[in-house]
Amino acid sequence: MPRPASVARQSMAMPMPARPRPRCARVARRYAIVRDGFAARGKAFTSQPLRRNIQVGDTREEAMVEYARVAQGRYLTYLNKGLDVMANTDLENEFAKAVSSHAVIGTDDQVAAELCDLVQTLPVDPILLRPTWPTMSSDEMIAALDRLGRTVVPALRAITPRTDIDEALLAPQEDQ
Repeated sequence: MPRPASVARQSMAMPMPARPRPRCARVARRYAIVRDGFAARGKAFTSQPLRRNIQVGDTREEAMVEYARVAQGRYLTYLNKGLDVMANTDLENEFAKAVSSHAVIGTDDQVAAELCDLVQTLPVDPILLRPTWPTMSSDEMIAALDRLGRTVVPALRAITPRTDIDEALLAPQEDQ
């Protein structure tokens, strides 16, 4: 992970370098580093981009099965190449448990609610969604994008994103 000063310099046009689905307090602390770096250079802090892996299904269980089918191999590749994205997890035998706090997975309503909560809790704008994986066919990718456009995107458009960091998230505590 980049040093704090370099994070502030790099984040001006790039999504916050983050593990999939970092906890709100962890992201808030990273954004505070960016904010402080901006302030040190006389620049105003603005909302920051954030990326999330997502999978929508008719049920949470169905979404998790599909996420495992399309993404588990990639997570294992990350782990085998030495990336600590999922260190200390059992990606082969307990994939659902390992990724449950690292991706937004569920029904249309569950995913929309979680993403809306994220955007209203943290100064996130834009939120970048990754609903597709290289293992998906083009038809599967189109179907995933169409579904998001019908169900999740309207919910995100209907809310006002937060523009500042909730200082309560910066208090010493365990990640949420």
